[in-house]
Amino acid sequence: MYLSVNSTDLSGFITQESFSCITEPVYDASAEYINANGERVRTWCGSRTVVKTRLSGVTEAAVRALRACAALESVSVVMFAPDRESLSMGIERLEIKLAGVDGDDEKVYSAELEMCSPDCGCL
Repeated sequence: MYLSVNSTDLSGFITQESFSCITEPVYDASAEYINANGERVRTWCGSRTVVKTRLSGVTEAAVRALRACAALESVSVVMFAPDRESLSMGIERLEIKLAGVDGDDEKVYSAELEMCSPDCGCL
């Protein structure tokens, strides 16, 4: 498994069983209506990809890089996983939850990342 956020390699920190990547449809809510048959009609305008993972043993250098990424309007993500296609995408929202613990050499962190990539402009 390989995961890089704005060139910061997070591969060595990934808790494998916590990783998920879901692509879901996005509909234009302003164009939704009920037709004459009483059916809800929605206009599909694209999809978005949500990547969630838990990291453990994250170094302070990686934490600083992730915090800097979280402050940006968009970041780039590259991901390779053995059971899915490679993915390279722009992320508009990066959420990070950090918990620090003292390690032997330096402070280490566990982190949860949630990244959302809209492939359209109507989220």
